[in-house]
Amino acid sequence: MKKYSFLIIALAIKIGVSGLLHLFFSSESTTNPNVNTLDTTDEILLIVLAAPLFETLIFQFAVIELGSMLLAKYKYKNLALTIISAMLFTASHLINLFYLLHSFTSGLVLACTYFEAKKRDANAIASTFIVHSIFNFLSFFLNQVFT
Repeated sequence: MKKYSFLIIALAIKIGVSGLLHLFFSSESTTNPNVNTLDTTDEILLIVLAAPLFETLIFQFAVIELGSMLLAKYKYKNLALTIISAMLFTASHLINLFYLLHSFTSGLVLACTYFEAKKRDANAIASTFIVHSIFNFLSFFLNQVFT
């Protein structure tokens, strides 16, 4: 269990940053208009399971593993790959300024989660997916309650 304790820290950081962004962008839409046309069950499946899995495989696993091979001798490869991963994650979430900042900071946290899991010999894909999925579930739930 101690091997995975960093997941709580990652989730806390993600929630804290999201909360701060909500304070500054309360007037901007914080919901993704692309999923508002789905029924609730489909929306939950997409937001909590499908999107986090797909995004983890593309923006963390593929980017970081491929990048690690390409930048094997680069001294700051983990930092570079964290930023590249976050930037690509952000590019898939360009809706408004809130989403830009939110997705970039989320991308940083998710990439760091991936690297930390690898460092601890934990399942990096599952760890990153879990943090992403729990956060999306909490966001979905709070959005349903407060809107």
